[in-house]
Amino acid sequence: MPPEKDWVEHMRSVQGRKWHPDVKQWSIPVTEGTIDTFVRRFVDLPVGRDSCVQEQFPQLRRCSPQGGRWRKKCTDALKLKGYRGSTEKAYVGHLERCMHLTGVHIDNMLMPDVRDYLRFSKRVGKAKT
Repeated sequence: MPPEKDWVEHMRSVQGRKWHPDVKQWSIPVTEGTIDTFVRRFVDLPVGRDSCVQEQFPQLRRCSPQGGRWRKKCTDALKLKGYRGSTEKAYVGHLERCMHLTGVHIDNMLMPDVRDYLRFSKRVGKAKT
């Protein structure tokens, strides 16, 4: 993980974490509880993860190497395309609801995740697709 302002504080909230000064890396025990705490604390921060651990703990799909920076990238792209502020707000809202519903970060989302969100949105009247 690249350094971020509050990471040490966030890491200290994860039980059993360990700092490895020789490689300048943190590690945490691979248990359901520590992974859940880690995901809650780091969902909006850039996080790298081992693919074999991600298979064992799918909740790690909520984290991303981009972290919460997706929102700025998305609004910048929409502005470049000339979309109005209200359209940007609607699109970002759909993306946030999609990530919340599926439990998957936008960077890790697959087509079945998007389909699940669209089906749900259509049922509750939030999408026109």
